[in-house]
Amino acid sequence: PWYSAELNYLLVHEFFAEKGELYKILLAGETFDTTGQYELKVSENELPSNDRCKNAEEIKSFNKIYRGSTVGATPDFVDSDLEKCGITSTDTRGVWYSLTGHGQTLRIEYQLNSYHQDYTKLSVFNGSCGDWSCIGSAEAAPSPWYSSDWNEMLNFEFVALEGKKYLLYLSGGNFETAGEYELI
Repeated sequence: PWYSAELNYLLVHEFFAEKGELYKILLAGETFDTTGQYELKVSENELPSNDRCKNAEEIKSFNKIYRGSTVGATPDFVDSDLEKCGITSTDTRGVWYSLTGHGQTLRIEYQLNSYHQDYTKLSVFNGSCGDWSCIGSAEAAPSPWYSSDWNEMLNFEFVALEGKKYLLYLSGGNFETAGEYELI
């Protein structure tokens, strides 16, 4: 509980570090008398291979679970793109998948596990990168802030027309909402 003297929360902060720049990190408590031992871990994250739309991972089997991570992904949208297909922030970052429809109703299930609890979002487009139109989007509420559980599973269904190409964008509600995911 929040009132426990033994409880310490894990704080995670991610940012894009420019090559050759020196960064300084200040560790501090909320008040002057907040002191104690600490552990600092600094790590670099590789870009996911499907970080950009042009590198979308192709879904070839519809009866398979795809696992990955949005950690290390970069933002994909600019101000003019906001409010398209559930994207509500320019710092939203995610990963891309593509698939070709078979003329059937397609159900997509997506779940994100993130240190920073915020909404899990799925956006579905048809067309090609940059020349797309929105099919729809879905979002799922975050787990409670004190929980280490995965965010709620979200579901989205649509008729995937025979031979038509679709793009899926899996993301969180903001830059800090990144983590491991399952796409079913």
